[in-house]
Amino acid sequence: MSIQNVKSKQEFFLLKVLICLVPLFFCCVVYFTENVDYGGIFETGKYTSVALHWMDEYTKNEFTPTRLPGYPTLIYLVFKVFGPNNLTALLFVQALIGCITFYFLIKILEELKVDNSILILSTLAFNLAIIFRFSLFLPNFFFMFILTISIFFFTKFYFNQKFSYFFFFCLFFSSLNLIRPIIHFSIFLTYPLIIWYLFKLKEKFSYRFICMVVLLAFYFLSIGTQILRSYNYDKSFIYTSQSGVHFFWIISCLSKKYGCGSRDLEVFNTLKERVKNEVDKIENPNLSQINEIRIYIGKNYVLNEMEKGRLAFAALVSYVKLIFHSTFIEIFGAFKINSSPLYMSGENNFFSKVSNVASNIFTNKFVGLYVAAVLIIILLRLLQLYGFYLTLKSVPLKMYGLIITSIIFIILATGVGLGNPRYRSEAEPLLIILSAIGIKSIIDKLRN
Repeated sequence: MSIQNVKSKQEFFLLKVLICLVPLFFCCVVYFTENVDYGGIFETGKYTSVALHWMDEYTKNEFTPTRLPGYPTLIYLVFKVFGPNNLTALLFVQALIGCITFYFLIKILEELKVDNSILILSTLAFNLAIIFRFSLFLPNFFFMFILTISIFFFTKFYFNQKFSYFFFFCLFFSSLNLIRPIIHFSIFLTYPLIIWYLFKLKEKFSYRFICMVVLLAFYFLSIGTQILRSYNYDKSFIYTSQSGVHFFWIISCLSKKYGCGSRDLEVFNTLKERVKNEVDKIENPNLSQINEIRIYIGKNYVLNEMEKGRLAFAALVSYVKLIFHSTFIEIFGAFKINSSPLYMSGENNFFSKVSNVASNIFTNKFVGLYVAAVLIIILLRLLQLYGFYLTLKSVPLKMYGLIITSIIFIILATGVGLGNPRYRSEAEPLLIILSAIGIKSIIDKLRN
């Protein structure tokens, strides 16, 4: 090995170490600019209240288990060590978890042999869609952390077929069901693909059968854990009571011409009032009954009171925003940075908003930065599509690409109507993998 190669390897190693520390650097920016919790503009209390309840610090007499326990458990442990409501400690713990997430993402790229490019590593180092999440007290970052570890073990298993790797993949991937409810839909797409992959392995049938049993056992164990929480509370057989409320938010978003920027609170309050009228007819309704009423009323409203063409258009536009929005739209608001043209409503005059943003690209540097970020995101989406195409063409990577993409599809599918990059963030680690495959192929072709 030449001295030049040794030097290059050392430089890449140092670069990877610095990239792993990026979430901690961003955390320090948040701390020293006194933006811990960003003035309370996010939903911190909905999760810290669960941990405080477990610590007997919550002041209300009754507590409803509406939130999944994964993220509140982390908050509980931090508060137990550093004291109740110590958000500063929580911020730095999350930043350290971000460093670990970046480490495992880089290890995945190494397993795929697409890590030896500064361009590829920069898609991680400057990915604010991931970095920003570790400064918010929301479960999205924790979901990304566990998902990245699970995909690391799945990648190791895919290329080595060692049972221990598959066991840890199943453990971590199923744990996602206790952090965010979006992944439980994977039983309809991702799990069948994994089972099909296991079925085609050139291993003993007993080995493949045990892998399938472990895979499904962990899934139903995680779902069952949450159902048990609800049953112990009020005899409800329900995975999450938030599905009905989430459905209402989607409907109120799709009631807007361009999906969510702001929700239609009039529609939301109308649906909420209808639910109250129905619930009041039941004596001591449990979480399951209330949720069933919400879903029923929501479905009736969509089918009978919403214009289908307008609904389809709103869904389409919201998905465009979900996929192509830059996280700068959240960061500017959180740090109270002046970029008002970006927040101007386009509901009544969409082209006026576009014109206003365009005219401010060169006069307001933050608006210009946002537009540049959107253009980069569009380029990355094309590279990710190309990366997916390459996995389909490659016999060794075909099932890997299908399984990874199925998880992305599940995550994005549940973001219909919302149009906020927050609901895309959980897919970002997987999108980085696909873009890395695409970029690596282009670099190799240019070299040849």
